[in-house]
Amino acid sequence: MTHDEIIAEVESHETTWVLITGGEPLAQKNTINLVEKLKQRKKEVSIETDGEEDVAPYAGKAKLIMDIKTPSSGEKAELCFANIPHLLPTDEVKFVIGDRSDYEWAKKVCAEYRLIQRLTVLFSPVHDALSLRDLAEWIVRDRLNVRLQTQLHKHIWPEATRGY
Repeated sequence: MTHDEIIAEVESHETTWVLITGGEPLAQKNTINLVEKLKQRKKEVSIETDGEEDVAPYAGKAKLIMDIKTPSSGEKAELCFANIPHLLPTDEVKFVIGDRSDYEWAKKVCAEYRLIQRLTVLFSPVHDALSLRDLAEWIVRDRLNVRLQTQLHKHIWPEATRGY
């Protein structure tokens, strides 16, 4: 879709908040232009990113929700650590937790980078791998000041469904 088509679609929903996600939106070279056009139309913009692209151009322009890949994901979380200093208190960091070792690793990352003191931290269980209850119990037991989240799209839409 062109930027004009995206904006027309957003306007048709009469929403004030727009979430840019899917794949890695920051890998698209024109995402910054889309954010600026949406902001000109008085839209609040959030971007979900895996943190492997430079987030600095978006700091303060959009709310960043940066995923830090845990070990069980099989993906490397390397560049995201260089992006942490660019995150603002209004941004969020998300860990998708697959097992207890991911949980312990995420706690260490939070402590090392003082994430919980700086911004909102989300812990979400891998759908069909770790129960919400188990993760919630670990968080409560450790008195960890993070927000429990679930992958809502996995509950709402079948695997093959694509959004806008």
